[in-house]
Amino acid sequence: MPSGIKIDRILAMDCETSGLNWKSGHSECKQNVAEGYQAVQWGFVISDTKDYKPIAELEVKIRWNGESKWDVKAEAVHGMSKEYLEKHGVDEEEAVMDILEFLLEHLDITKPIFVLGHNVGTFDLPFLKDLLYRHGVEKIKFGHRCFDTFSLSMGTIKEHDSNMLFKRLGFADRNDHNALDDAKMALASFRLLNKAWTQMLERS
Repeated sequence: MPSGIKIDRILAMDCETSGLNWKSGHSECKQNVAEGYQAVQWGFVISDTKDYKPIAELEVKIRWNGESKWDVKAEAVHGMSKEYLEKHGVDEEEAVMDILEFLLEHLDITKPIFVLGHNVGTFDLPFLKDLLYRHGVEKIKFGHRCFDTFSLSMGTIKEHDSNMLFKRLGFADRNDHNALDDAKMALASFRLLNKAWTQMLERS
């Protein structure tokens, strides 16, 4: 296994979707959790790994593509209807271009991109890959290591749910989920927990 990997910047991200493939058995990596569904909103935040402070951010709302399944339970979580997205969102093709432009501006895409978020490797990343791959973008590679706030939380304050994690760390209660706000809070959570444990270890 290679050692000494250097990660200077990371991509904090969160997505809201039209639903998810509950039959995926994604804990066993049998199928794609995004299969049959689409992301309808993305929130991205670029951060360095020195202090995990935000450098740049992007929010993208995406219209229903007319093909993906639509789960009313998912809509109840994020609060965005097909009609709302038709008015305020962009087509998937335009969303891909916006995301690519953002990544090209702030990251070296000749190297693997490392992502941060809550259960980001088993939920958000499959949806991002699904979106990019369906539109012919296959050259961008993602690192196999993820900065997962779920794992960090369970190893420290033992809150498995993002709502409880954010509340425990003093963030305002969420009503409808917003992808950009959630990406920001995941990054801020990582920053706070990293700082607290670093200070504790330095004192020991």
